[in-house]
Amino acid sequence: MPKVSYSPALPIFIESECEIVNFQTHEPLKDNFCDEFEKCSPNGIKIVYLKEQDENEPKSLENYIQWAKYEAKINFEKNHVYNLDKIRYIIEKCLSSDELLIKKKTKKGIEKIVNYRNSLKSIEIKDDCLVFILKTGQNEQIPSLRADEFLKSLFKDDLSFRIRRVDFFDTDLRVI
Repeated sequence: MPKVSYSPALPIFIESECEIVNFQTHEPLKDNFCDEFEKCSPNGIKIVYLKEQDENEPKSLENYIQWAKYEAKINFEKNHVYNLDKIRYIIEKCLSSDELLIKKKTKKGIEKIVNYRNSLKSIEIKDDCLVFILKTGQNEQIPSLRADEFLKSLFKDDLSFRIRRVDFFDTDLRVI
């Protein structure tokens, strides 16, 4: 039975440019593995690079991947209430605050309010896009935060976005 693990799952309607797959083989891969894999893969899926896993690295991707970078393209056509100045104001208010409170439901259906402020590493506007880094891996001190829930907490349903995950980082914010 192959041992395979994937990068953290995304909610529906969020794209990704950086999926990571960790798999174990009993024999070294052949030199033409990438070519053969891409011949059998759906269109658009390709191997960017292969890396042999170091013995010191965590085996689970959930423990290795700690942060993710997202780009959220702003759709101003849905609601004209927001402009870039208002969005900048909301971002500055969020970054200067000690709290980012979001209501969550537990698996048992109980609602609780969680402070996700430490789950947001950075956020900025580039062109018509929000670029932000959120906690995504397992950690007892800092809870992971979904990109769609984060944006909804800032803008409610008043502003729509096209969200893409573009990078993964380890604990020290080194690109994986």
